[in-house]
Amino acid sequence: MQTQNQYCAYTQDPESLRLALDLIRAHSLKFEAHIGRTRFWVDSGSELDTYCALRFKCVNHETDHSLGI
Repeated sequence: MQTQNQYCAYTQDPESLRLALDLIRAHSLKFEAHIGRTRFWVDSGSELDTYCALRFKCVNHETDHSLGI
């Protein structure tokens, strides 16, 4: 059972990226910053997870994170 969902904010979308960074700081979320996007993990089933599911792209399904596929 998956205990966290992985979301991303794209660097080319400064508003979403700023929001993601604010959430990462406020909730001490695990994250990885890359050139094209920042990925972060949120506990499944939490209110924050629901919010992030509506606001960001979920990338749980990706098999090659470096390529985004």
